Amino acid sequence: MGWDDEFGGSYIMAMMLLLNVVDDIIEGVRHRWPAALAAVAILSGASWLTSAVLPGSLGAAWAKTIAAAVGVTLGFAVAAAITRLPERLAAAR
Repeated sequence: MGWDDEFGGSYIMAMMLLLNVVDDIIEGVRHRWPAALAAVAILSGASWLTSAVLPGSLGAAWAKTIAAAVGVTLGFAVAAAITRLPERLAAAR
């Protein structure tokens, strides 16, 4: 299976992010549900925006791969940032 196949690299990259999010949910990581929702939203939004900005001179497979790489990278960054937010202190309430 290569990057140009019908089931190409863009789907494989998205699956890496989704498996990471599911792993965080199973392990019970702090703030896992907001992180999962934000990561999937960023994945789809950033991929769509990137594919809209890319020039038409790129091949369709390259455009999908680059857009997916941008979306997955931002999705991982958002999920990592949200899961590392500190818990609210009970005394601060």
